[in-house]
Amino acid sequence: MKITDYSQIADKYEDNTYRLDEMQFDKNLKEYQDKYPKSMYHVLDLACGTGIYLDAQTNGFDSRNMNWYGLDASEDMLKKAKNKLKNVSLVHGLAEDMPYENEKFDYISNNYAFHHFLKKEAALDEIYRVLKKNGVYKLHNIAVHDMRKWWVYHYFPTAYDEDVKGFGKRKLFLMSFPQGGLTQSCRWHIV
Repeated sequence: MKITDYSQIADKYEDNTYRLDEMQFDKNLKEYQDKYPKSMYHVLDLACGTGIYLDAQTNGFDSRNMNWYGLDASEDMLKKAKNKLKNVSLVHGLAEDMPYENEKFDYISNNYAFHHFLKKEAALDEIYRVLKKNGVYKLHNIAVHDMRKWWVYHYFPTAYDEDVKGFGKRKLFLMSFPQGGLTQSCRWHIV
């Protein structure tokens, strides 16, 4: 599997306006708040990159009862996030070995990054470890198995095979959630 070096693209990562426009107010997080009211929430953006998701959420939610966190493997991406985010704890680290205590987070958002994790089972174990009981792990990603004719693969034909390696087999991927103790709730949105 190819490893993407995000330090090489950190300075121009946000030039892709599609990523900026796509990341909006997280209605699932709001639904979680409504279902489980409490005085304080701990929210992690796993593989936060330059902080696009966190920027949208910190501007959309009342921050008085929200503690925001971001974890990313790229120090250069985190530098970009630190330049624009206030009152967010940003940490350099890996999903496979998170530097957080057990049951720390009420909500974990993971956008377009799970396929980059080299040890997916270890990442799922860590997510389960740091997620509170009744917490939510929201995985938002593309469905490469259903996207063989995506325009990107037309111009970069070998990218499909690389992406399938990164995502693994669809059936195995979906089955890994219940085995890790997480409840599987998938909503497929094919782009």
